[in-house]
Amino acid sequence: MSTGEPTPADLYTGDLEWFDTVGLDSPIVAERVACFWQYPRIFGEAAKRAQEASNVEEEGVYRFIQLLLGISPSFDDPAQPYVPSYRGPDGRNAIPSDFTAKDLEALDRVLSKSKDPAIRSRLLDYRFLSKKPMDYKAAQASVEEALLHVEKVLLHDKAFEVPHMLRRALQLVRVTNQGSKDLGKRTTELAERAVRELGQPPFGARFIQCLRLVQEYGIGDAQQFIALAKVAAEHHKADRREDIFRDYWIIVLDYEQQLGIQENQQKAHVEMGESYLRQIEIQIARGGPVNSIAAEHTKRAIIAFTGHQGPRPCSCKGTSPLGDT
Repeated sequence: MSTGEPTPADLYTGDLEWFDTVGLDSPIVAERVACFWQYPRIFGEAAKRAQEASNVEEEGVYRFIQLLLGISPSFDDPAQPYVPSYRGPDGRNAIPSDFTAKDLEALDRVLSKSKDPAIRSRLLDYRFLSKKPMDYKAAQASVEEALLHVEKVLLHDKAFEVPHMLRRALQLVRVTNQGSKDLGKRTTELAERAVRELGQPPFGARFIQCLRLVQEYGIGDAQQFIALAKVAAEHHKADRREDIFRDYWIIVLDYEQQLGIQENQQKAHVEMGESYLRQIEIQIARGGPVNSIAAEHTKRAIIAFTGHQGPRPCSCKGTSPLGDT
């Protein structure tokens, strides 16, 4: 039976009993191999098929799950970890603070039925943020599920969610540090493992994101990761990707600043300056207009050679998510 007429604010407008009869994980299972960033599309397509088949229950449930998983993560700002996927003159899409009591009950119904760790991690995080007072057990459970998912998909080359899920897990570990030191240890160990296992050619975006993450949180052996960053930089230099080469040397520089070794910091500046000059040569070899590009890269090279590399893509503070542990 229905729980009553939904209020205009309810995001889930169906009957709560629908969750008892709909196979919540069926669209994911049918895909066989699916990455988390693909889930909103998968559930959207499942909802469309249900609509075409006049299956109101499946359509309503799958639309709601699509909505939940379509909320955009923004984990660079722990104070606002989720933002609307759309914002325009006609309004914006939902965020966890919009959930009504009925929405939270519907979310709990999904949690009671779904076995997918990525879905469970995200919804437990929403539960943590939406319940008043905050549900710290939900936060810890979210981390546990995130670790399960990351371990499962770590080496899947399209699992772009790995560094983002690890970042959010580390944030939640920090928030729920009391009584969760083992969870924190397992989280940092998995982050370190991600760097080691992804740290091989082609040294993709997931690797550099995980490397920045462990640097920011002070995880692992700095010298080992400096060496790995240099290897990755040389790999991209050989591919004539000087922009990525410099990204790795910025990470090296941040590490060296933490370690306080002035000579190595100067070496990093020189490497970045020479990279800008090589990029000018590459642009000339490709043909086309180069004057403005050459002038800008020359300016940046001079800045690098004088020891100021300009805007940095990451700020690495070297703090541990486990506090003093």
